[in-house]
Amino acid sequence: MAPIGRNRGCYHGRMLPLLLVSSFAACVLEEPVVPEVLTEEEPPCVDETWYPDADGDGFGDAAGAVLACAAPGGFLADATDCDDTQAAVNPAATEVCNATDDDCDGVVDEDDAADASTWYADADADGFGDAAASVLACAAPGG
Repeated sequence: MAPIGRNRGCYHGRMLPLLLVSSFAACVLEEPVVPEVLTEEEPPCVDETWYPDADGDGFGDAAGAVLACAAPGGFLADATDCDDTQAAVNPAATEVCNATDDDCDGVVDEDDAADASTWYADADADGFGDAAASVLACAAPGG
């Protein structure tokens, strides 16, 4: 039997000193030391308000808002759509004469609608308008 001592003959991996209690050398293979990789912590979730966009026009409806960390499918951060059932009606739409507030500005068929007609005043009621007195409007004004 070999004397008790420290094992210095290990050639696999890192040698660790061990006491020998027999003539057989003992060696411990140590796992390689991997430095801990520090990662940035994700910021905590902060709920935001998201609005449904049922008509897919890119403008949300204030009714039906939800709170969530990220936008659920079909929801967005905008709440300016005045009719979420019609994609053609939204704040970016062009107002036309159709008895609908197409551009969501709170006014239906305003005088600057894209297809507003030019109306001429007929102050003398002779059936002919005065070229010097005209207005743009969707419907004929009085006079």
